[in-house]
Amino acid sequence: ADVATVRDLFADKFTVVEKLEWNGLALVYKAERDNGELLAVAMLPIDTESSPEAESAFKSKAAELQLLVEPGIVRVLGHGIQHGVPYLELEYINATTLADELLDGPLERDQAFA
Repeated sequence: ADVATVRDLFADKFTVVEKLEWNGLALVYKAERDNGELLAVAMLPIDTESSPEAESAFKSKAAELQLLVEPGIVRVLGHGIQHGVPYLELEYINATTLADELLDGPLERDQAFA
C-alpha cells in the first residue's frame, strides 16, 4: 500500500511518515504520535474480517509479544485492527541492519558478540 493510503487508514491514531524497507511479509511504516514519539507500524497480511479465528489468534499472539522485553529484541508497544487491517506498533530504532554491516566484509569476533 502506498504511504497516502496508509496515512489515511491510521489518520486517527498517528501520522504515517514513510514506508520502511523490510524483508518480511508485513508492510512496515515509520509513524509519529501526536507527542512526537516515533514508532514503526507493521501491517500484517491476515484476513481478520472473514475469519474470527484469525482475529482471535492475532490478538492473543500480539498481546503475548507485548510482554517480551529483552535486550536485542524490538519491543511491541501496542496492537490493533484498523478497518480490518491487523497491525503491530513497534519500537522505532534508527540503526543499520546486519546486512549493511556485512557490506564491508565479515564482522570481527568482538563485533559479532557485542
